Order: sequence, then C-alpha cells, then structure tokens
Amino acid sequence: MSTEPHGKPPETFEAAKQRVQNYIEEALAAAHARFASGDPMNLQSTTLAYLVEFFDIHAHYYRHLVINYDMAHTWYEPYLSELSNGVIQHAETMTSGWTSPLPGAPLNRARFFQELSIKLAARSSHWKSEGLKRARELANTESSDPPVAVKSRIGEPVDCKAERRALVDAYIEDVFRSTNKRITRKAIWQAARYQSRSEFERWERCDGRATATADERFRRLLIIEKPHLKK
Repeated sequence: MSTEPHGKPPETFEAAKQRVQNYIEEALAAAHARFASGDPMNLQSTTLAYLVEFFDIHAHYYRHLVINYDMAHTWYEPYLSELSNGVIQHAETMTSGWTSPLPGAPLNRARFFQELSIKLAARSSHWKSEGLKRARELANTESSDPPVAVKSRIGEPVDCKAERRALVDAYIEDVFRSTNKRITRKAIWQAARYQSRSEFERWERCDGRATATADERFRRLLIIEKPHLKK
C-alpha cells in the first residue's frame, strides 16, 4: 500500500524506506498481539481500534520519509488515500464472518464500516497536516532523527484535542490550496449553523459539555460536506 515519490528521490530513500518498514513490522506485530488477546465480547470495538492503529502505524512512520512540501503533496497525501483504501479492504476480510454474531456480542457490520470510514477520514486529515508540518520543519534545517514510536495504542485513546485541532487545521489548509482563500474557524462554525463560537470551541477542545450533535455536525462538515470547497 505504498507509492513512489514524485520526481527523483534522494539516494538514501530506499534505505530509509526499508528502515521504516522494519519499524512498521515490529509495531504491527505488537498491535496484532494486543488485538488477538482482546475480549471477544467487544469484537467490534477492538477490531475498529486495531484497524485505526494499523492505519496510524503506517502513516506515522511513512511521514518520516517526507522531506519537502512537494513530497508531502505529491507522494505522502496520495499514499494516505491508498492506505485508507487498503485498510477498508483489510476490514472487509476481517469482518467477512460477522454474519453470525456471538451470543451477547451483537455485531453491526454496516455501522462498523460507517464508523471506520469516519475515523479513517479524520486520521487522514490529521496525518496530512502532520506531513505538511514536517515539510515546514525541514524547510530550513535537516533532520536525521530516526522515526519514533507511535504513541497511540489499542485501549489508549488518541489525544482528542490534538486530533480535532488537526482535523480543523487540515480542512483550512485544503480550502486554501483549492481556492486560494484562507478561511477562519468562525467560517466553520457559521457554516455548521451556529450563532456563536461557544459550541465549536467546546467541541474542538473536547470539553465534556460538547454535545454529540455538535460532534456529528462538525465532523460531517469537515469530512464529508466540505462546503467551502464548493464555493
């Protein structure tokens, strides 16, 4: 589920990619071991968590191969799209036997794929933002630091505040690249039909007072509807 970078890569690219692949294999083995030892009564939630971590592991390590903005846009972003499709295909295989759920552990395959698609879209936006961030950090300096371990693990939720902020930042960046217009967060909460910024700010910082309706509305706007790209 990888693609080659646009243009001629650095001579060390293949060696770096092999090193990254070694890290990925090690991280995936640990992730699969945790998944295999999970509670079968929570099969749907543990499968979802495993697949999101599967995506995060690949995206995290491949991000370290980005060395400039051109590579972030023409190689890393298409890679994330291909990776997301690959995870969906992997999920199809993993859930093919879910037609006969275990007693006491109802499995809803349609709901599972709906949730997986939403999470992958959010994680894609997050890692797209991280790829651009790395390109910016390397713009005036060189880094030879090896990839670091993925922090999020099954059973350990991804930083909610960081994920939502990255989702918003990535959307704003997408709008700018597509329309050459820099929108503000105000434009987002207004497009979601809110009269003030309060609900948006509570949602973005994962305040316990944020409602489920707000979460659904903002995610749908940022991931599916994307109204500012249509103007």
